[in-house]
Amino acid sequence: MKALAALPPPAPNEISWLLNWSAAGGGIVKAILTFGITPPAGPSDQAAIERNLVDYEDQQAVASSFLIRITAREMQVLSLFMAQLPEDQRTPIRQEGFDRARAGATKVLSGALITLASDLKTANARMLSAAIRDTGDVWVQNLFAKDRPEIMREIGTAQKEVKDGETKKNLAAFGAALAAAK
Repeated sequence: MKALAALPPPAPNEISWLLNWSAAGGGIVKAILTFGITPPAGPSDQAAIERNLVDYEDQQAVASSFLIRITAREMQVLSLFMAQLPEDQRTPIRQEGFDRARAGATKVLSGALITLASDLKTANARMLSAAIRDTGDVWVQNLFAKDRPEIMREIGTAQKEVKDGETKKNLAAFGAALAAAK
């Protein structure tokens, strides 16, 4: 997390290494959830996944916080990349890829909000909600309008479920920024 925070501002040429970092972060989140499960995980493995969420909560919180932050940076870089392309290189295929990345990023954010609605330890809830708050401007810019109501609902659910004031404040700040966006 410290190395990520120490990076210079995002630049359009970072796409390849960011994709590797975000894939690694997503892989770690999945590995924690499915630890001890013979692939592929299925509906019958739900009890094991729930157990892993409790047994490895600290690790999952760090991995999820990292994933929120690296995914937000990925969205910034992809936006910069698309913006710097000459008009004739902004092809429908590139736009479709960008839109898929935005949809995938929304799933990462949604997963983090759902995680916050579970009974996390205070320190873990604070870490994850701070990652969302700190990257809120990126989410506001990159969420599709059609996804905003669901994300707002998930923010509200998480706010109702968390007990910690700082976590509630982080979620409120993100919710207010998202609500104010046009």
